[in-house]
Amino acid sequence: MNKQILLLTISLFAGTFIAQAQSKQDSLFLQQPQLISNPLLIKGKAYLLETEKQKSTSEYRKSRFLRDKEKPIYFDNGDLANGVPFAVFGSHPIVYNGSKTDKIKIGKKKYPCQILSFTCNGQKYQTYELGLDESISERRYSLMDADYLKQLETLLAGKKLYTKTARWDTYHEDRMNSNAKLTRAEENTCKYCPVTVSRVVQDYDDKYIVLFRKENQDKEYCFGGVVFEGKINAFSNFTRYFTFENPQIHHPEVTQERWEQIMAQAPKKGFTANEVKIAFGKPDETTSEDEDETWIYYNHNKKDYAITINNGIVTKVVSQSSRYY
Repeated sequence: MNKQILLLTISLFAGTFIAQAQSKQDSLFLQQPQLISNPLLIKGKAYLLETEKQKSTSEYRKSRFLRDKEKPIYFDNGDLANGVPFAVFGSHPIVYNGSKTDKIKIGKKKYPCQILSFTCNGQKYQTYELGLDESISERRYSLMDADYLKQLETLLAGKKLYTKTARWDTYHEDRMNSNAKLTRAEENTCKYCPVTVSRVVQDYDDKYIVLFRKENQDKEYCFGGVVFEGKINAFSNFTRYFTFENPQIHHPEVTQERWEQIMAQAPKKGFTANEVKIAFGKPDETTSEDEDETWIYYNHNKKDYAITINNGIVTKVVSQSSRYY
């Protein structure tokens, strides 16, 4: 008996040690020098126009870019009237060629500005920017570092990761409207699934779409709006969606059969309270009656759950389509 307790203790210690060592991978990944993006425009560097600005029709929204040697024409409110449609650029990179200072006439007044020069698909474009700041964030359009995206793909494509949520999306690459590019995957998703990253594409506001496949499957799924800002557990951060470690090593007390039910987000009678928390996290509400405690989860994968627990064991699970979806 003592021998069994000793082996179990050693096993738990080893599991904890491995988990701690592997959990550092998430942090170290986000802190790599390659993932530090330069906030300034760099001459000769390639950038991508933010896809959020590319609407479903080419004339829906004009960019701040003008064709080479074209002069800006402004509406009374200061908006540019003759900008090139975003759809002209699509997903092609644009190269920054430098800038020069000048003055620009808006209405009856002249203002100091910079004329920034770019090249895309062999064509030259320019923008007129008020002020003299060369920070990307100060532009009235959003540029994403094309090399940064390549670095993300190099670091992630082909890597085995584990999902931390079952709320997966499907990516529709052919849709121009960014709001329609991602739709909720209705089936075959799971939490803590081992997946392989297939590619990374741009999303919006320095956010990215990470696409992945389940083992031995061709269908692609994704998480959108992912940021790589080097802060563990930040909202929408990479570590909210993925981990390099196998989460199961944190819970050696959970049987394989029960773990698969947790992955499938299917709590059943006989679950322990801890296993419910592993699957769903902390409840949104709790109620008590006699010795029963009911944990309520709203809009969990499109369902509301009421899970009754007595003496640490689940005795009843009730679910319905979520009213909040």
